[in-house]
Amino acid sequence: PAACAQDATKPSRSSGRLAPFAYPWPMDRRCVIAGCGYVGRRLADRLRPEWRVVALARSPARVAALRTAGIEALDADFDTVHLPDELRVATDGASIAYLAPPQDTGTNDARLGRFLDALGEARPTVFLYISTTGVYGDAAGAAVDESSPTEPSNDRSRRRVAAEQITRAWCESR
Repeated sequence: PAACAQDATKPSRSSGRLAPFAYPWPMDRRCVIAGCGYVGRRLADRLRPEWRVVALARSPARVAALRTAGIEALDADFDTVHLPDELRVATDGASIAYLAPPQDTGTNDARLGRFLDALGEARPTVFLYISTTGVYGDAAGAAVDESSPTEPSNDRSRRRVAAEQITRAWCESR
């Protein structure tokens, strides 16, 4: 099932008004946004005040800016070995929107690996991983979707394919 679907009975973005999220299962309306930059901040603004949002950012300045905007924020640099202990509690039963990009080198996403390790036995309700169309390679203008074969042509896209596989396996193990 889709993690999130629009309720067709409500106004959509095209009408100039935002439609609420619809989800077929009860949720406690907590969302942890891992990598709360440009897109994450807009997601946080969209979810609040109906949802409790916890944003993870890697710089103290970004954490302070999020808190000033009224968003609960944790300092979580995925390039370090130790992530905040509060992460397990914040993510258990919550929705996770993972928006952090992988590191600049290699073919695996070490940041995602550290994040998932830090979650311990936490069981989120939804895990949304944002990837890139680069995982499909050059489709020469053809349409691609999640069922299209992955054919990454560079290490950045290979890191994303690896991250998708790691995320899928992690979620299935729950």
